[in-house]
Formats: sequence, structure tokens, C-alpha cells
Amino acid sequence: MAAPRINPALSRGLIGRGCWSRLDPAIPRPKIPGSSGDPEERLEAGRVVPCAVVGAHDIERVRSGHGGVVARSLIERRSVLWLAAVAALGLPVASPAQDFSQVATSIQKLYDALLAVMKAGAGVSFMQRYASLVTPVTQALDLPTILQVAVGPLWSAIPAAQQSTLLAAFQKYTVATYVSQFESYSGERFNVLPGLRALPNGDQTLRSQIVEGSGTVHAIDYVMRPVGGGWKAVDVLLDGSISRVAVLRSDFRRLLTRGGPTELASFLQQKATDLSASTSPP
Repeated sequence: MAAPRINPALSRGLIGRGCWSRLDPAIPRPKIPGSSGDPEERLEAGRVVPCAVVGAHDIERVRSGHGGVVARSLIERRSVLWLAAVAALGLPVASPAQDFSQVATSIQKLYDALLAVMKAGAGVSFMQRYASLVTPVTQALDLPTILQVAVGPLWSAIPAAQQSTLLAAFQKYTVATYVSQFESYSGERFNVLPGLRALPNGDQTLRSQIVEGSGTVHAIDYVMRPVGGGWKAVDVLLDGSISRVAVLRSDFRRLLTRGGPTELASFLQQKATDLSASTSPP
């Protein structure tokens, strides 16, 4: 059986590598090493990096020499103050073990589903694999929040009907990406690592690894947030620093400028169709 295309999955899916492929080859990357002038971009380690837009975890990604030590120290002090305030109010604080179990559940279920689909292999049709992953993906990822943040301030000006169309297209694209990239099995392992890192806004960073059959390890972090009684990822980070949401926002900005919400929705739908070998997801 052919080895699964783990590396492309890490470079093209919601999980990503340091050098992201674009959604659209016609869309230029930000100029390196300078800034485009966008106030939501910064220069880090000699390259333009869109600032994370889902919370204060972005500060922690600034490395030593760019204010990282001071920023992390500030985050830690604020976290201690927040915990002290909770204690003073007499609010219940879950144990670390309880927190981890609750936060990690949806990601573990996603990994279990991915392994099952990979082991089933190409003998199972794309549409069957798509159907198997819809629920795990949408329960693990807060797609409405990811989309809203990726679109940016324009979201509030988009009519509700178009927002729904965009969300449907984004979900199809996201699930189709997972299906197309995790298509066969060759000894891979998905490990959710114990321990959480609390962020000042209440989010939790959950660490995990994808280990290829060759032993190559890819570190994946999920920024988790309580949603509807459970926990979902609002961002996916490679090596704790590369934000998928920030990359999507850069891509989406150009598509929206070119043709507005209709252009973006059409593009995502077409990408989903292409990934499914010209068979549109349900």
C-alpha cells in the first residue's frame, strides 16, 4: 500500500508546515523581507508573519530577540493573576487531569477517525471517507469562528445569507482537504500529548504529534476554546508558531478584494470539487 501523503497534508491542509502553499497560485505571497504595510502583519525572524488573530497566544510566538522573553513573562504573570482572581471569587477550578480530558476529547476523536479512514485506504470511495470525517472535523474545529476571523472586519458587513453560503463552502473545502490528504496508511501514529498551556483569554493550547512510519515527527498545536459545552480548535499551529488562521486571512483578503464574498465562496467550492476528483461533497 502506498504511503499516505502526510507531508502534503501538513503543507496544504488545516495542519500546516512552515512554508504554506497558497489556496490560489495566482495570489502573491507577502513581500519578503519587508512588510506590506498591513497593521496586522509584523516582521519576525526576517519574514512577514500575519499576527495571530484569535487571541494573545500570538505574543508567545515572538522569539527571543524580538521581545519573546518579556512577552512570555507578561503572559505568565497575567495567568497567575487570573487564577488568583478565580480563587478569590470562589469559582470552581477543574483539576489538570479533568481539564485535559475535556479539552483533548474532540481532537483525539478526529485523530481516531483519520486513522480509520487511512487504514480503510483507497478501496473506500472519496464520498464514503468524506461522510466519515464530516462529524469529527466539525466537532474538533470551530469552523464558524475560524472563517469569521480569517475574513476579518468585513464579516460583519456580509449579509447573513452570504455568510451561510461561505460557511458551507469553507466546511466542504476543509473536510475535503482532510479526506484527500489522509488517504492511506503506512504505520503512522497520532499522539495527543499530556498537559495544557493556559492562555490569558481562557483558551488552552493542546499539543500533539503526527509520527510518520519512517519516524519523522510533526508537532501540531491546537488553540482550544469552549464552544457549546465542548472544546474546539480556533487555530492550528505548527511547531507552536505558524498560525493556519493567519495564513487563511492573508489568502482570503486577496480573494475578497478581487471579487468579494461571492468570489471566495466560489473559489472554496471549486477547491473542494477539485480535491474530490470532480465529485462535489454532499
